[in-house]
Amino acid sequence: MTVARFDTSGSAAQKDCAMALGWFDGLHIGHTALIGKTVEAARENGLSAAVWTFEGCKKAGSDSSPGFILSDGGKAELLRGLGIDTVFSAELSEMKDMSAEDFVRDVVIGRCRCEIALCGFNYRFGSGGAGNADTLSELMRAEGKRAFILPPVKADGETASSTLVRSFLAGGRPEKAAAILGRPFSLSAPVAHGRRVGHKLGFPTINQSFPEGGLIPLHGVYVTEVTVAGKTYRAVSNVGVHPTFGECRSAVCESNLLSGDPGECYGETAETRFLSFIRPERRFDSAELLRVQIEKDIIRANEYFESQVEK
Repeated sequence: MTVARFDTSGSAAQKDCAMALGWFDGLHIGHTALIGKTVEAARENGLSAAVWTFEGCKKAGSDSSPGFILSDGGKAELLRGLGIDTVFSAELSEMKDMSAEDFVRDVVIGRCRCEIALCGFNYRFGSGGAGNADTLSELMRAEGKRAFILPPVKADGETASSTLVRSFLAGGRPEKAAAILGRPFSLSAPVAHGRRVGHKLGFPTINQSFPEGGLIPLHGVYVTEVTVAGKTYRAVSNVGVHPTFGECRSAVCESNLLSGDPGECYGETAETRFLSFIRPERRFDSAELLRVQIEKDIIRANEYFESQVEK
């Protein structure tokens, strides 16, 4: 797969394509359904399968970022696995003042060589978000091209959206977020040395920092799975600032592996997948009270894993 950094001049595409357009923040089940349709259309028509997206997650017309669910690198890896041949990636600042008509004519058709454009039912584009899915369809057809609009995709009766994923994670409901994402929400980051608080309590842990600008789920204790160096471990993870021992400057993810040696993980990149919420983070009056609570958290985690085996 090729990731083509889009600039303001020159030819961007090497081959005519079917192209999905969107932010694809998180690549939830609605996004993957659209990507599937794009790959199908490309293969049926002898085209390249492409995606047009923007870097990061800041929305048009917004000065603030809600925190990205999936990094640009993580997005690219998932798109590769879904069969995309080319990702066209641009910064919003380069395109935000372009009219919907100019964007479709000059960028989508002219430079990306798009023959079939595909988007979700709620897609917006062009200066001020003036263009919508119907606009894209009309502009493509006016140029003798085709367009496909994907209807809403639902899970448990709710329409899939990145906003809904964020809401579930902010409320400590990772299972609901996973149903919308089609996979558990995860943190992929290097394993770093922490303050050795867990080690002193008898529960050695690995520590990971959340990427700058990335979404941080509700502070608390979670049942997780941690994959590092090709091995997957059951784990209990705390997301937060360690209030019992003096707060950290920013939230970290501290994971107690229920088997294996955490010392073997340092220097590696780990993926921590959030499976179930156990309890909110809170300050304990003593290290001993925290130690007792950690033991209870581990029991809860083991009960969760056993219940999954029984299903």
